[in-house]
This record gives sequence, structure tokens and C-alpha cells, in this order.
Amino acid sequence: MPVRQSLARARAYASANPNVPEAVAAFAIKLIGAGLSFGFSFMVARFLGAAVTGRFALTLTTATVASTVALFGLDYLLLRTMAGSVRAGDTGSARGISRAATRIAMAAAILVGLLLGLGGDALLNRLLHIGLAQDLVLVAAVAVLPVTFNRLAISSLRGSGRVLAAQLLDGPLAMLMSVAILGGFLISRTPIAATGVSLLYFGMAALSSLAAWWLYARAARGWGTPTPFATGPLLHQGWKISFIVLSRMLLDWIVLLSLGAYESVTEVGHFRTAWQITSLIALVVTTFDTVTGPRVAAAWAVGRVDEIRKITRQAIMTMLVLSSPLLVLTLIFPEFVLGLFGAEFVVAAPALRILALGQLCNVLAGSLGSVLLMTGEEKWSARLSLAGLIVMAVLCVTLIPAYGIIGAALTTSLTILFRNAIYYVVVQRKLGSA
Repeated sequence: MPVRQSLARARAYASANPNVPEAVAAFAIKLIGAGLSFGFSFMVARFLGAAVTGRFALTLTTATVASTVALFGLDYLLLRTMAGSVRAGDTGSARGISRAATRIAMAAAILVGLLLGLGGDALLNRLLHIGLAQDLVLVAAVAVLPVTFNRLAISSLRGSGRVLAAQLLDGPLAMLMSVAILGGFLISRTPIAATGVSLLYFGMAALSSLAAWWLYARAARGWGTPTPFATGPLLHQGWKISFIVLSRMLLDWIVLLSLGAYESVTEVGHFRTAWQITSLIALVVTTFDTVTGPRVAAAWAVGRVDEIRKITRQAIMTMLVLSSPLLVLTLIFPEFVLGLFGAEFVVAAPALRILALGQLCNVLAGSLGSVLLMTGEEKWSARLSLAGLIVMAVLCVTLIPAYGIIGAALTTSLTILFRNAIYYVVVQRKLGSA
């Protein structure tokens, strides 16, 4: 009887709070993807060394930042508009925003990729006195198109209501293929450099995006005639979101580049490995963003502020529970965790502790940035992002030259703390006045 009663209560709670079981399911899928991504990074670090890890990290972050520029915030605008339109029954508007955003962003991706390929290495050398090998610059340039294509596909699929399917394609399947292929190279002792690792990673992301577009086409098959969207208004709304998202990307990218400028690519590899470990904690936050984002947008569209408060409270409590085991490991046993990658990575133990504390701030803050974006507060988000970039820039030129990898970790965590503290104040005022 107690078991039956417990199951009945669980079913009733799940029925009354559908976002919780969906979030847990999404987290489970994301956790699989993170485990595979972690395995991929582990194989690169363990068998190819810190130098290859550092070069791959610089290539990956460069391509990601470039694709974020190409997207111009349209993926977030697409998700927000689609979620509200689908809930309101306006499927023509949902289909129209997907088409318009895809058309604009893909043209921008081609242009950004060409500019990166032609002048990226020279620009990096001039700005931060560090560059990638020319072949890695070209890989990053070519990758801009598939990465942009992938983000649009995942956002369209998620906006259509297929959240779990989008979550499955947004990492797990691509990483499974990447791990299998890289494992084959390592087992057969076939030489593979940073260029090959990068090509493998981006190639699998491209295949995943094709699957996502196919599923979206099936989901939208019975929708209404696409509503036309003018390019000008979309770009006017999108640039603010683009700046907000880009500011988050720049935190990782500029810290890595600054560390490489003052130290070496090996130090970049050490830091990237520590960051990759704590990104498993950040995974909890990003997973809940993907689930709560559409729900917040839909609730805001019908004026349900109380529902938004409930969603955010539940998300924080669940995120804290799910992230606790890894937080304990990284804060108390950082040498053991890093030692799994190889003895040369143990020197990053203090940095790992600092990065873990920064991610704890992220967990406690919840999905504050997503709430601002999904409720139409691009202006406030852009202002806060600019403030965060200024803080990051000051910390980069003061802490990293003085303390190296420790300074890089401090820069990352202090910027996260500053950003979330300001976000908290603004969101509280936003929801309190609605």
C-alpha cells in the first residue's frame, strides 16, 4: 500500500507539474550527451596530450563564437516566437519565423565563414598576439555553416514542442558517433592531430542537424501557411539577443585566448580540461534552460507570471540536487578528478576548485538569463551583458598575466558571479511589477 500511494502521489505531482518530469527526462538525455562529450575530451586529453587539447579548444570556441555572430540572436527569437505561437494555436506564424530566421542566418553564416577564413588568423594575432595554425583557422571557418545550421534546426524542433527529441539530437547522437570514430583511430593507432579531431567533431554535428530538420518537417507537416516575416524587424530584435549570447560565448573564448597569449597552448589545454569537467555542472543549468525557456515564453504570452515563478523555483531546487555529487567531487577531490586525464593535468586542481564555485553560483541563480530573454527584456539583458564584458576585460588584463591559469579561473568565476547577481535583481523587479 505505501508503495502504491507513493506512486499515485508521484503521478499526481507529475500531472500537475509537467515541466518537472520533462526537465528530468531532458536532463537524463543531456547527461548521456555530456558523458559522451566528456569521454571524447578525455580521450583527446589522455591519448593526444594537453597541446592537442588546447588547439582543439581554440578551434571549437572560435567556430562557436563565429556561428553565434552569424545567428544574430535569431535562434533565440525563433524559439521564443514559436513557443508562444504554438501555444496560441498560430502554427502559420511558427512556421514563418522558422523559415525567415533560417534564410537570414544561413546567408550570414556563409559571409562570416569567408571572413574568418580570409582574415581570422591575422586578426587574432593583432588583437591578442596569438593565432591558430592556418589549417585550424580554415576548419573553424568551414564549421561556421554547419554549426549555425545545427542551432537553427534544434531551435525549430524545440519550438515545435519536440523538446526531448531536440535534446537527443543536440549532442548525444553526434557525440556517440564522434567517440566511436575517435576510438577507432586510437585503437588502430592511426595518427590524428587537432585538425582531424576538429573535423570529426563538426562533421558529426552537421549530420545531427540534418536529422533535426527532418523531424521538424514531420512535426510541422500539418501546420498552417507560413506567415511572412520582414527581415528588418527581425534583425532589430535579434541584435540585442545576439549581443547577450555572444557575451557569454566571449567569456570562454577570450579567457582561453588570453591565457594562451600570456602562457602557452599547454596551459590552455590544462585550463580547458578543468573547464570541461565543471561544464558538467553548467550542463544542469543549460538543460533546464532548454526546457524552461519555451515554458516561460508560453506562460508570459498568456500573462501567467505566477507560473513563471513556480517554474524557476522548481528548476533551482532540482538543479541543486542533480549537481551536488559533482560539486562535492570537484571541490574536495580535484586532484583525483584531474588525475584521470593524466598526471600533467593535476596542476590545474586549484583552478578546478575555483571554476566549480563559479558554477555553483550558476546553479543557485537558475535560469535568470533565459527568463529575461523569454519575456522580451532584450534591452536589459544587453545592458547587463555589456557590464559583464567590461568586468571580464578588466579581470583578463589584471588576473591572467599575474596568476596564469588561476587568474583565468578567477576571471571566469567572478564574471559569472557578477552577471548572476545583477540578473537576480532585474528579474525580481520584472516579475514583481508584472
